[in-house]
Amino acid sequence: MKILITGADGMLGESLVTILRQKKHTLFAFSHKKETNLLTPLEITDHEQVRKVITSLKPDIIIHLAALTNVDYCEEHPEEAYKVNYGATKNIASICSKENIRLYFISTGAVFSGEKKKSYVEDDICKPINVYGKTKLNAEIEVRKLPHYCIVRTGWLIGGGKKDKKFVSLILSQLKKKVPLLRAVSDVRGSPTLTFDLAKTITKLIQKKAGGTIHVVNEGISSRLDITRELLKIVKSDTKLEGVPLGYFKEKALRPRMEALDASKLKSKYNLLLPSWQASLRTYIKSLS
Repeated sequence: MKILITGADGMLGESLVTILRQKKHTLFAFSHKKETNLLTPLEITDHEQVRKVITSLKPDIIIHLAALTNVDYCEEHPEEAYKVNYGATKNIASICSKENIRLYFISTGAVFSGEKKKSYVEDDICKPINVYGKTKLNAEIEVRKLPHYCIVRTGWLIGGGKKDKKFVSLILSQLKKKVPLLRAVSDVRGSPTLTFDLAKTITKLIQKKAGGTIHVVNEGISSRLDITRELLKIVKSDTKLEGVPLGYFKEKALRPRMEALDASKLKSKYNLLLPSWQASLRTYIKSLS
């Protein structure tokens, strides 16, 4: 099978490339960065360049990962966020429609308002409250026009090793500096998800020719405070921990109070289940040593 991946240099992209190469698929891995032995540069906002690449390679499947995911950056740069997250996806979806290519699109729990008291299921009403969530929802709408597509919504990603710039990496860097006190937001809930678990599940969904919208997250719900507490246990740190409310760090964008996703459909329809986020976090931290 011929598979094209955008954003192949990201946290999820690296895990997917590793797994798909092991499966002996013909893989075309693209990144917006400079060319390497494994990656080819592609500017996804250059619609004509993207069209030429896709029509010349004729992949069976496109896995579209490339996106601006920094929520505060998107809030401060809405035009760029819409150009990358929505415009590029709309263009890719249009090409997939003309070329009869199945599209796998990675989305987010940020498409929801966060007003719900429990985790969101696939059919819940989408009502994003920040620019990032709005760009991803608009992109989802374009993808759903295709005859063959799969939208994979996922949670707070954990992974990336030395390239990780997300929450877990920030906490680990603070621990290395031996700070006496850590603070983490306690009143926002989400679904921590290991990139390698997500990548493995995406490959299985491809094998099953899954379609529609599917939530793929590790089992369990947590706050940033819960994640930090678990990290302290794993690394056996006696650093003090304090929970703080949303807004303490002066975030630029609004955050949904509840961003956790319910993955029951993944289990009932496709017989797939990811480990608990605590177990996967422990696995990831051990892999760093």
